[in-house]
Amino acid sequence: MADYENFLLDWDPVQDAALLRAGDVNGDGVVDSMDSAIIVDYENYLVDINQVTGLTA
Repeated sequence: MADYENFLLDWDPVQDAALLRAGDVNGDGVVDSMDSAIIVDYENYLVDINQVTGLTA
């Protein structure tokens, strides 16, 4: 995600739609540092991500 955000990695919007959808953790339509922060918080057991809704709890 950091490579995508820093323009070191380019995902094709059509071919890589699943990657872009999965990377957009907060559901705002953009893969950015907020999504990365949520993932880091999840890895450090600070938040939980509901696998049904995709929302953090």
